[in-house]
Amino acid sequence: MKSLSLLLAPTGEMPSFLVIILGLAILIMAAKVLGDLSGRLGQPPVLGELVAGILLGPTFLDVLGLPILESPTLGLTVHHLGQIDVILLMFIAGMETELEDLRRSGRPAILGGTLGVVVPLVMGSAAAWLFNYDLPRSIFVGITLSATSVSISAQTLLDMGRLRSLEGYALLGAAVIDDLLVILGFSLFIAI
Repeated sequence: MKSLSLLLAPTGEMPSFLVIILGLAILIMAAKVLGDLSGRLGQPPVLGELVAGILLGPTFLDVLGLPILESPTLGLTVHHLGQIDVILLMFIAGMETELEDLRRSGRPAILGGTLGVVVPLVMGSAAAWLFNYDLPRSIFVGITLSATSVSISAQTLLDMGRLRSLEGYALLGAAVIDDLLVILGFSLFIAI
């Protein structure tokens, strides 16, 4: 008990750094446990990790209001670390990918990436239009729905050992083309 009192601030509160470490430890343990469980059920571990993030992310850390996890910087820190994680994951996937093999997946990647933008753009814009959004807002909804998560695709392919397969290269190529088209479309939308 005396050692705990040494960690507490003079006001009796836990320092923000310890709160952040505790919150991260809970998130990492839950991701590992649910990732392993997902793997045992024959699914990619990233599925369990995503479920852990959804269940424990903002819900557990914010809504439950546990006094031990109160810190003004906890949510922002977890968000920033998540962004760094996505960058590192994409770096790892990039290191595993051969550009020549990615280039050979050309036609399926281009078709998949283009349709992955056009179909959600048209359907999302039409759905927003049906809900009486004006044209610019409808297009914005469509563009937003067109964005994919390359990092989830890459992690799933890595977990399944299929990143260096023809399908893996086609999927990664399509995701990259999809993201490039969405960024270009969004930039044009903002400029116009």
